[in-house]
Amino acid sequence: MKALVLAAGEGKRLRESASKGKANSPKPLFPLLGLSLIERTILNLRENGIEEIFVVTGYQGEKIKRSIGDGSRYGVTVSYIDNEQWSLGNGSSVLAAEKVLQNEPCFLLTMADHVMQPSAIKKILNIENIKPGEVHVLVDYKRQKVFRIEEATKVRLNSHGRVLEIGKSLKDYNAVDCGVFLCTPGIFQGLKEEVSEGRNALSDGIRRLAEKGMVKGVDIGEEWWIDVDDGWDLEEARKRLLKSLPSPRDGLISKLINRRLSVPISGFIASTKITPNMISFTNFIVACLSAAAFIKGLWPIGGLLAQSAAIIDGVDGEIARLKYMATKYGAYFDSILDRYGDALILFGMTLGWYLAHSDAWVWFMGCAALIGSPMSMLGKEKFHALTGTPYCPEKYDGFLRFVPANRDGRLFLIMLGSFVGQLPLVLGILAVITNFLAFGRLVMVRKVLCK
Repeated sequence: MKALVLAAGEGKRLRESASKGKANSPKPLFPLLGLSLIERTILNLRENGIEEIFVVTGYQGEKIKRSIGDGSRYGVTVSYIDNEQWSLGNGSSVLAAEKVLQNEPCFLLTMADHVMQPSAIKKILNIENIKPGEVHVLVDYKRQKVFRIEEATKVRLNSHGRVLEIGKSLKDYNAVDCGVFLCTPGIFQGLKEEVSEGRNALSDGIRRLAEKGMVKGVDIGEEWWIDVDDGWDLEEARKRLLKSLPSPRDGLISKLINRRLSVPISGFIASTKITPNMISFTNFIVACLSAAAFIKGLWPIGGLLAQSAAIIDGVDGEIARLKYMATKYGAYFDSILDRYGDALILFGMTLGWYLAHSDAWVWFMGCAALIGSPMSMLGKEKFHALTGTPYCPEKYDGFLRFVPANRDGRLFLIMLGSFVGQLPLVLGILAVITNFLAFGRLVMVRKVLCK
């Protein structure tokens, strides 16, 4: 499927609220956590399998073209459509694309300044059997959660999801337009009829089709979105993007402690050129330093470094998701370095205690902890490989999800043990809980895999 992105508007309110250095930028190029608004839109489309994108430009269109280029560095093909009449309204930008899209059975239409989760667009792309002339619009029924709803385009739908009315000034409405449309060429006819009467907004053309019963709503569900019109909207988009970073697969310590630190770090470094793989390697170096500190007898420092590695371990994934930089190799690279880092920390603890106390039995505790340590990740990855579904502890672990045997829990226990100087006790606890979790999952997962 092809996509049409509207990026022709001036964005006057956003430019007026911007700092002096950004006031002359076209709205689609405004930065948001390391990516411009239009880059986020393009990468969101790519995440949903759309690789051919048409961008309608108008105000300072040449700057947008120079910035985005042909799209090759994003893994897509970007072509440009110039709209010299962009000031008339966004409906004119859609009509400017008629020549290139009039023979398409359907195409996706979205805005360069709408920020949303990739799963939101997937909702409308899952629609099948769209009829000729129809338009489907992504709508949000969660009116109480819409940021600055007074600025939004309101929609009234019947009980069957058919759009009855649409417009910013609607008093009686039950949903809000999210700015994403699955269109057939019928959208062009609706817009032409409105233009002939002096109305040039996209919502005018949608309203014309709605009067003919040709517009349906698609519920965005629990996903979020935001239309960035000014600085307040931009800041709200930033907050929502950062809030969405934690993973449902997080362990208890990650949820309660680590994410509270890693997310602000990710927000701070997002605008830099630091990549997820750089962060993964930094995490490994910190783990090595932790091991060295334990060997040298600097146990509290070793514990703090181990906990720091746990926090940094969240940052690489957050940056990958935040900037659409996730790759299969990156995930593999991170996983392998994490396993080496964990092993080195356990080895450092064992050797450090032995050098200080000459207790040979500590090697047994260290080996048992080392055997159980990688089992949590190994079990999750094997489950994913067999089922194609990520392993979610809250869904499959039952009471085992409270056992702090995942990486976040293990490194947190190591930090606590280092503060009280009880490294053998921590090694023993890790040996028990990691292997207990591994065998417990054998029982829990059997119910799923043997169905």
